[in-house]
Amino acid sequence: MLPFISILMILLFMHLSPVHNVLTVSSAGQTFLIFAMKDDESFEIIYYDAENGVGVENTICRQGNMIILRTMKITGNPDYVPYEDAFPGAVFTKTDDGYLISGIDIEYSRIDLIVVNEYGYALGFREKLYPLKNYVGDSAQVSISMRKTNLLEVMRFDPGFKRT
Repeated sequence: MLPFISILMILLFMHLSPVHNVLTVSSAGQTFLIFAMKDDESFEIIYYDAENGVGVENTICRQGNMIILRTMKITGNPDYVPYEDAFPGAVFTKTDDGYLISGIDIEYSRIDLIVVNEYGYALGFREKLYPLKNYVGDSAQVSISMRKTNLLEVMRFDPGFKRT
């Protein structure tokens, strides 16, 4: 009986214990991925812009409850020139394989996108790539945001959580 009560107490503690903000990927009210993040830690949203024939890598940083678009790397089509008015005050640098747009600094409480197979949306975090269609399917609306959660939910959804 004592081991059962101990396990129950541990589960209750994990459920009630607040964790700092976590990055969540959800669709239709269901959570698919959670990543425990530190302040100023970053992740990437990577996709192929089929309309313009370019690869795009957005680097996004966590600050408190907000996520901030810092840089955008555009590669793959030497004829493509990004629309500079889209990011006033940002620095546009021509590179060997495209453009690097830095100093964007746009704050979001969440980023909504539609996962379409031809765009190949993926989330990059801590040097791992998570293709979103593998989690939510094709043509799904996805929300990426920060929120507080408990340790039990982190253990359940964070693919990088150490379960040893």
